[in-house]
Amino acid sequence: MKTPDFYKWITQKFPLAILPITENFAQDYNGVRAPLDLSLPPPTGRIVDNLYLDLTGIISACCHPKHKPAPPTEEHVMVAICEYIDHLFALIRPRNLLYIAVDGVVPRAVMRHRQFQHFQPGPPARPTEWIFSEVEQKSGMVDHNSTTQTEPILIAPGTSFMAHLTSCLHYHVAKCINRESAWQTIKVIISDSAVPGEARHKVMDFIRAQRTSYCYKANTRHVLYGPDADLIMLALITHEPHFAILREHFDGWVNPVGSEFCLVQIDVLREYLQVELSGSKQPLNGNHLEATIDDWVFLYFMANCPFLPALPHLKRQAGGFGDLIEIWQDIFAQRGTYLTHGCNLDLGFLQMMLCNLAESE
Repeated sequence: MKTPDFYKWITQKFPLAILPITENFAQDYNGVRAPLDLSLPPPTGRIVDNLYLDLTGIISACCHPKHKPAPPTEEHVMVAICEYIDHLFALIRPRNLLYIAVDGVVPRAVMRHRQFQHFQPGPPARPTEWIFSEVEQKSGMVDHNSTTQTEPILIAPGTSFMAHLTSCLHYHVAKCINRESAWQTIKVIISDSAVPGEARHKVMDFIRAQRTSYCYKANTRHVLYGPDADLIMLALITHEPHFAILREHFDGWVNPVGSEFCLVQIDVLREYLQVELSGSKQPLNGNHLEATIDDWVFLYFMANCPFLPALPHLKRQAGGFGDLIEIWQDIFAQRGTYLTHGCNLDLGFLQMMLCNLAESE
């Protein structure tokens, strides 16, 4: 099941886990736009302590917008990224922390997978200005009014684009702290491309590190922004009681600021799973619920991991993941044990699952 199919499956099977957001836009008075009052409660209706931004989708959307022409210069891209950050901040209005994460150097498996995506055979791409920007700058033949588009390979750690983005993020955050009272009361962390790791995993590492701190509050409310449905799974395995994923309320890449947003409420999804995975028994609770969620997440990545050969039955139809869950429930009822035990895998359980799956092929 592809990631967009999985999000659609989530919305259909667990509809109450999706909370649409009615956005509050700035009002115009005689051509002058009045700023939003960020001291008021957020339009989501949820009090949020920590907001985490995975900038991967934002960067791609600002470089390649769907419903308007591409930005003419790199400076316009930076302005669009900063405006998007401001818009997300106004939607959530965190009380304690804003964590901005940019992809750094990724593990080798992820790097090879991205290289395959960037360099796989296909129709020749339209020549772009930014590929030759360095040569043109040295030769003095730069046309600042021409329309440009970024190549995916240029939006990577170690490039001049990412160095420019890092400096712009630091400048923008400093400006917001000086001008906005809502920014002055929170802590802002920027994990730029110089820090190794994917943005989403840097966020998860930060949350896990905070959980081990003696001053960490168990009722901390987290919101993570990102368009990828994999973030739902990463949020589940944190086992945090108050977590939500902020994303656009449609499949695909993010769109301009005027699009509709929604919250995937992980706490509500946990309640769904508590009843759904218990079968005919009493709803799961305590450690049994957490162990079952770990199994559920493992099954998702087993069916959707891009670094493993795809299972034909699960790849062919969107309901394949639901079939996998039913097989897990049948075997769990027989064995009474879980598929995963911390970092260990019950190979006997897995073998029974694959045999049952082969029969349905």
